[in-house]
Amino acid sequence: MIFESLLFTADARGRVKTKKRSSASSNILRYIWGSALATIFLTTILSFWLLSGSWETWKSAYNNVIQFDIFYRVLQVSNDLAGERAFVNELILSSPEDKESRWQVLVAHRDITDRDMQKIRKTYSLRR
Repeated sequence: MIFESLLFTADARGRVKTKKRSSASSNILRYIWGSALATIFLTTILSFWLLSGSWETWKSAYNNVIQFDIFYRVLQVSNDLAGERAFVNELILSSPEDKESRWQVLVAHRDITDRDMQKIRKTYSLRR
């Protein structure tokens, strides 16, 4: 009833007339809705743009970590090989009584080198 009284009026003859809405309020509503929709649209686009940038940065950092891990493993094998050379030199220069113990140490270190090389093969073959 209250809304009807605001929208409809009766003239002197009793005919119902509708109230005309002002065009100013209509323009303001269009402006508010247009601004809200434009804000939502721009916010959505900028959010996706920022997310895609973050995703690219994360992928780049992940690839750098993988490369560093592979480099670290290769460096570890290089150090193991240098250690083997040291044990071979000790074996060559040791007295005949110590040769058996030096040989066992060399074999144990070769096992360590082989284990580290297998880690590289497994890791690298999975990432191809």
